[in-house]
Amino acid sequence: MSGRKHSAKTKIIMSDGRKGITGENHPRYGKNHTEETKIIMSDVKKGEKNPMFGKNRSDKSIQIEVTDLRSVFFSLVKKKPAEKTLTYYDSFSEAVKALNLPSHNVISNYILRNQIKPYKGRYTFKKI
Repeated sequence: MSGRKHSAKTKIIMSDGRKGITGENHPRYGKNHTEETKIIMSDVKKGEKNPMFGKNRSDKSIQIEVTDLRSVFFSLVKKKPAEKTLTYYDSFSEAVKALNLPSHNVISNYILRNQIKPYKGRYTFKKI
């Protein structure tokens, strides 16, 4: 799919397909992996079996990521029952530090997925 985009019709079909297998309709609903299975799944991607083993990211890919992070501006809305405080951050890094989040991926995934539900029940991120 490199360089190509899905048509609007295809996007609707894919979206509808995902909607049908959520919650109780999902085949793994209510099931958990055993500890033995978790260990096996972990071992499968360790060391030389890891797809990124022995590979280094190019300077160009790192620079692109840094540039993208610096160029994205978003707002953060802290939601409390009685009040809403609007706080603006100039970068993902600044917000991650201020909110003590594990990584910038939390925010970027929230924005990319157009999520509405507040993250951890408190934060809503928006690109501005």
